[in-house]
Amino acid sequence: MPPDHHGKSSVVEMIATCKGREIAQEYIALNRKELQETSVAVMFGILLCDIGQYDKAQTYFEILLRNPGLEDIAYIQSGLGLAYALKGQHTKALELYECAYELMMSSRHPRVKESASVLHNIANVYRVRAQYDRALQYYDRSLKIREQHFPADHQHVALSLTNIGKTYENKAEYERALAYYERSLKIREKRLPADHPHIASSLNNIAGIYTQKGQYDRALEYYKRSLNITQKSLPADHPDTATCLSNIGNAHNNKAEYDRALEYYERSLKIREKRLPADHPDIASSFNNIAGIYYRKGEYDPSLEYYERSLKTREKRLPADHPDIASSLNDIAGIYYQKGEYDRALEYYKRSLSIREKRLPADHPDTASSLNNIAGIYTQKGEYDRALQYYERSVRIREKSLPPDHPDIATCLSNIGNAYNNKADYDRALKYNERSLSIREKRLPADHPDIASSLNDIAGIYYEKAEYDRALQYYERSLEIREKRWPADHPDIASSLNNIAGIYYQKGEYDRALEYYKRSLKIREKRLPADHPHIASSLNNIAGIYYRKADYDRALEYNERSLSIREKRLPADHPDIASSVNDIAGIYYRKGEYDRALEYYKRSLKIREKRLPADHPDIASSLNNIAGIYTQKDEYDPALEYYEKSLKVREKSLPADHPHIASSLNNIVGIYTQKGEYDRALEYYKRSLNITQKSLPADHHIVTYLTRKPHQLIHSV
Repeated sequence: MPPDHHGKSSVVEMIATCKGREIAQEYIALNRKELQETSVAVMFGILLCDIGQYDKAQTYFEILLRNPGLEDIAYIQSGLGLAYALKGQHTKALELYECAYELMMSSRHPRVKESASVLHNIANVYRVRAQYDRALQYYDRSLKIREQHFPADHQHVALSLTNIGKTYENKAEYERALAYYERSLKIREKRLPADHPHIASSLNNIAGIYTQKGQYDRALEYYKRSLNITQKSLPADHPDTATCLSNIGNAHNNKAEYDRALEYYERSLKIREKRLPADHPDIASSFNNIAGIYYRKGEYDPSLEYYERSLKTREKRLPADHPDIASSLNDIAGIYYQKGEYDRALEYYKRSLSIREKRLPADHPDTASSLNNIAGIYTQKGEYDRALQYYERSVRIREKSLPPDHPDIATCLSNIGNAYNNKADYDRALKYNERSLSIREKRLPADHPDIASSLNDIAGIYYEKAEYDRALQYYERSLEIREKRWPADHPDIASSLNNIAGIYYQKGEYDRALEYYKRSLKIREKRLPADHPHIASSLNNIAGIYYRKADYDRALEYNERSLSIREKRLPADHPDIASSVNDIAGIYYRKGEYDRALEYYKRSLKIREKRLPADHPDIASSLNNIAGIYTQKDEYDPALEYYEKSLKVREKSLPADHPHIASSLNNIVGIYTQKGEYDRALEYYKRSLNITQKSLPADHHIVTYLTRKPHQLIHSV
């Protein structure tokens, strides 16, 4: 039969020694047991594919096709299709597979039995292209033929069941996928030795489902069973052992056990570097995994170094427009995003998108991911309308290619909701986030981390609407899930505690807020590097409490610790450094040290003007703060100038009825009042009140305050 592409069989080194020839002969002998009609010549080409030598395999099959001799042309075309498929050239691969199928079926005696493998390979291509329903059609046709021509417990049947399971996994139909994986495992356990690598592979697939369901401990159990078999049946430094170690690393990564994950990833890399060519795709994957750990630990420079090594490895082996290169570019962009280098991040995200749009179907999920990431950049740059355009393009693709209740669609809806939240369109934001939660509650276990995230997002909207009791209710539900699913010191629990603290802060319950902030900080200091950005955020939040309690010296101490971490870990012009400098300025303001406060506010503004778009809301805040200093110094003309500049930025970047615009108008009211220009003050006051009554609940303290304030102005007039 022609070759099936079903992941990696035995991966061997091509060495010009007797041992190398021995390994190759052993490989061919093993595979011929499964692919009985495939010749040694064709099998050698498949061997080249399995060791990652895709260009050599392509050249080899092309030479064989020009001089087939007694070789079967259909097998050669199928092998050549495999080489193109592995290079990411899916259209060409499909063309060759279809030619091979036509040759088999157009002969006097159609070779139905042999055609099952070609149909299987065609299905593989459609699955990689995320055309899952089409892939299932071909897998089902292949399975039907195999069930007719082979015993029910034949390995080809197990292979078909496995790949159908993978397709359902891609569709997020996890229970269905699990059923197919378990049927495949049952066949393999019946027909193969207990320590056969295919059994390890089945256990690995089942572990993947439990990972998707967020059942990480159960996943780890299956991954370890898989590793145990692999270590028994294969040499200690076999590439399949490296894969098992990598999967266990993934499980620890999901559990936020980053040091343990790193240990497994490094063991995996060590084997791969020993046994595989330096530019093998699996080595690139190892670099990528290690980079991801450093990313999670907030160590962005070593993360970037590993991502770039991964990209360099892929660029040596793969075409410049290969989807794996797009993935590397995407990962590097994520680092620049975290470092606050948004323009550079955008450049990499767009390069990644360009490849994906060129090489993948228009509705491929990876293209949707690229659009989503670009939207995230525009969100950070304060360009919310542009962000929404990209988010909506992303969700349209996913709605076209995935079932309507797929978890990836829930993620898109959540992102759109958060974009509307940034625009202060809270009702619309709530609608999208509730749709996202509805999908997740339908498709995921009740205690899945993504459900906790949805509850967290909805809480954030109620927070912005100043409905603090309702926000607290959702934050506590989110925390309850996280405490059920994670160890007590998991970073997600720290985030929940931090959010709950924020509610108590807004309610003026500062001691309670401080308690939650300190619990959050304690977890972060235990689980993260001492200079992790999240620790800086916790210190910053605690400083905010002391600020509110008028304990300015203590607030200054925490803010300076936060700034110290950020200056150590981030570029000098990172927006988070601007925020820290801004907060320190606020403390000097409260201490009455206006000149020093002005110095810090201007430092913060300088960073923001350098790194952010001219109409970014944070620039408006800096201008507003500087105006406040001039107001305290009774320098009303420069104060008015800065307040008006702040208002201009906000009117340009925010919806017309945004509360921050009302705040700017109200500040200008104060200046005109101080200058004795009461008619002008009343004019701005009316505009401010009109916006505030539209955007905040009638019983909100700001509405109450502004409703009373006109009496003072009218009396002055």
